[in-house]
Amino acid sequence: MEALNLTIIVPVYNAEKYLHRCVDSLLAQDLNPEDYEIILVDDGSKDDSARICDEYSEEYSHIKTIHKTNGGLSSARNAALDMARGAYVMFVDADDDVVDGSVAPVLKRALSDSPDMLYYGYNIISGDNVSEPNWRSVYDEGRVYSGKDYLLTDGDVGSIWKALY
Repeated sequence: MEALNLTIIVPVYNAEKYLHRCVDSLLAQDLNPEDYEIILVDDGSKDDSARICDEYSEEYSHIKTIHKTNGGLSSARNAALDMARGAYVMFVDADDDVVDGSVAPVLKRALSDSPDMLYYGYNIISGDNVSEPNWRSVYDEGRVYSGKDYLLTDGDVGSIWKALY
């Protein structure tokens, strides 16, 4: 199998209400389908999520679907990691959507600088409320931190969906 620049992993459990919006936002990125893949992991959904995943896989050759018995979020992510072909991996939750054109510049920076991980900004949406772009002010934009420096600068390692790895 040929290596790709990016694998986007989306664990899916009973997400039929959000799944189209999520996957459509990933398809709207300024990325060449030959350079990335999306792996949807149906983690034993009891709603229509499995069918939706299959429909995307049938329509788009760079979208793959894994169906597995429910094992939780980490289990779903790990199942996708076993088949991921990207030089970098990005995790997106099934109820998230990604701003159009936001992945390409992050991936470009990752490919040019080769960091182990690259954090990016995000907004938290709750109902009609949208947070300001959320990036901790303790970081210098564009600066590369060593792992030790990152942790000593109050590095936040709590959420896997905030970075490219």
